[in-house]
Amino acid sequence: MRHVRETRGEDQVVDAQLKAAEDTTSVGGIRIRDVSHVFVTPTGKAVQAIEHVSLDVHPGEFVSIVGPSGCGKTTVMNMIAGVVNPTGGTVHLNGVECTAPRRDVGYMFARDALIPWRTAKKNIEFGLEIRGLPRARRSEVALSLMKRVGLEGFEAAYPKELSQGMRQRLAVARTLAIDPNVILLDEPFAALDAETRVNLQHEFSHMWHRLKKTVLLVTHDLQEAIALSDRVLVMSGRPGSIKAEIEIPLARPRNIADLRFTDEFQHLAEQVWSKLKEEYGN
Repeated sequence: MRHVRETRGEDQVVDAQLKAAEDTTSVGGIRIRDVSHVFVTPTGKAVQAIEHVSLDVHPGEFVSIVGPSGCGKTTVMNMIAGVVNPTGGTVHLNGVECTAPRRDVGYMFARDALIPWRTAKKNIEFGLEIRGLPRARRSEVALSLMKRVGLEGFEAAYPKELSQGMRQRLAVARTLAIDPNVILLDEPFAALDAETRVNLQHEFSHMWHRLKKTVLLVTHDLQEAIALSDRVLVMSGRPGSIKAEIEIPLARPRNIADLRFTDEFQHLAEQVWSKLKEEYGN
């Protein structure tokens, strides 16, 4: 269990989130037991997507899932989000079974999914509006997060006026705005160029290190998984199951850009790849 002990003079919004994290360190745990799921195609064919998947993500932990395309990684995420119910087995979040979407889960996709007719600031405020927060509080949260993700001065800009990297930063801010206990990331940096991707990974890693949210990341980028995570789970090909778990004992906070060139990182990359390449017949 991880505790946040000091705020180091950060802004009031983040201070409040840190205090909440200290008070609720048991919140945010994910527990999946013997889960299977069968999709039925439009032609009536049954497809076994995953079978006998069991995993735990501890409160405040950052875990990544890697595996071949079509192995059911996103299906697992959707079950935690409550938008897909398993055919068999159980999914619990904070000790409560997940059967429907929840307010304490933030979900970020490969594409930013911003609302084009709302300004950057209003995009961040959207989830807070739905939750009924007063206008002044919504504005306070949005302005604080825009500063934190490096978008200060772009409050009135529309998504079409922002670069892809800026849009993803905005999507990160929108996800954090609702202060979720659990953050689900489905290839959130995949659409970015290499330099922007590393920079945003670094920024997100440091924000996570401060806030200690529970994070589950799905990615095809093995280096990304290792650089960001406490553990990496490797899934088998369809029907997907968890075939390996690799601890990532790299010290935090991490310099994501430089970390990849260390011997320790390369050794971990070899471990993950040795498990994954078996699924490709190598």
